[in-house]
Amino acid sequence: ADGWELVDAVLLTSFEFMKQNPRVIRIVRREALTENSELGIDLGAALRPFFDRAVAFFRREMDRGVFREHDEENLVITGYGALLTYFSDHRMLTGLLGTDPYTDDAVDARLQHMKSFIRSALEPQPE
Repeated sequence: ADGWELVDAVLLTSFEFMKQNPRVIRIVRREALTENSELGIDLGAALRPFFDRAVAFFRREMDRGVFREHDEENLVITGYGALLTYFSDHRMLTGLLGTDPYTDDAVDARLQHMKSFIRSALEPQPE
C-alpha cells in the first residue's frame, strides 16, 4: 500500500476497533491518565514499538515526497489524541453535541472528517 492507502486503512481499522470496544478504550484512557497503573503495565512502553513504526512510516513517506513535511512524532501524537479522545469521551461528547456520537452515521462522518483533515494537513504544497 502507498502512503495514502495505508493511512486510510489504519484509520478505518482503528475506528472499527474503537467503536466495537468502547470499554477497552476507556480503560486505556484511564491507564494513560493514572500515575500508578492498576493493570501493572507501562502502557507507553507497551505501545512504543507501534509508535516507532508509525513515526518511521511518516518519515519515510515525507522523505519520498508523498506527505508534506511535519514533525513525525508530533503528527502521530496528534492523531492518537484525536482518535482516543473521540472514542473515550462518549458522555461528554453526547452532552456537547446533543446527539449520540457513536451512531453509525456519526462515526462514519467522523471517519470521513479525519481522512479529509489528515489529507489536507499532509498533502504536499504545490510549488
